[in-house]
Amino acid sequence: MNKIAIIGLGYVGLPLAHAFSFKYDVVGFDIYEERIKELSNGYDRTLELSDTQVTEAIKNNMLFTNTLEDIADCNIYIVTVPTPIDKNERPDLTPLIKASETIGKVLKKDDIVIYESTVYPGATEEECVPVLEKFSNMKFNEDFYCGYSPERINPGDKEELQKSKIQAAQTTLYYKHMQNGIKMEVEQKLLDLKAKTALIKTKIINKNLAQNVLHQYKTMYKNGIINITRLLMKQSQKQKADAQLIKAKYDQALAAAELELAIGKRIKGEKK
Repeated sequence: MNKIAIIGLGYVGLPLAHAFSFKYDVVGFDIYEERIKELSNGYDRTLELSDTQVTEAIKNNMLFTNTLEDIADCNIYIVTVPTPIDKNERPDLTPLIKASETIGKVLKKDDIVIYESTVYPGATEEECVPVLEKFSNMKFNEDFYCGYSPERINPGDKEELQKSKIQAAQTTLYYKHMQNGIKMEVEQKLLDLKAKTALIKTKIINKNLAQNVLHQYKTMYKNGIINITRLLMKQSQKQKADAQLIKAKYDQALAAAELELAIGKRIKGEKK
């Protein structure tokens, strides 16, 4: 029986964990203790899940935790941590690397790690896999397996959920394991990647591929808007500070002028 660990309980990980909890044993892992306490009490501050849905997951025996030992007996790890950009507008893979380190510490023979975080092509194999190998002392595609399945959730969108997804794997054996091991009661359209060559294993329509590309662009667009907003706020704050400085200097000059005028009048009066 597969036991799934969802690493990162944000707007992607939490709904995914809720969905899997109806079919599998699920552990939801997040590093933030306050987040774990809220979810364990049936409350999701992001409002991606209602209180009723969080309670459903708990009744399905799903565990919310920030303790490493609680995910040690899982055999499928799904990474849904955020992937922000740094001040130079380059991908900040720190959360992804830290998640890989965490998983590597408990990774076992034949375990599967699936990355759903939004990353650039090659990041899974070039950045994440070496970390898993280092911390687990095991070999990729011999002792454990990895895959990539880009998240398709739009924050706040309750209508268009992940009804179809693309899953990528390097080996046919792992592809079948991933497909059979975590298949949900939803319409699956799967794309197999073997030796980095796209091979169609099941029917996949261009619309689904376009939707995945569109979602990636929407994520980048969202990050761009956030950065522009932050820049405008900084400029606004600077302009406000500049205006306050100009006003202060004006007040000082006005006070000095009034003082000189008063002194002038006094001197003129004394001369009379």
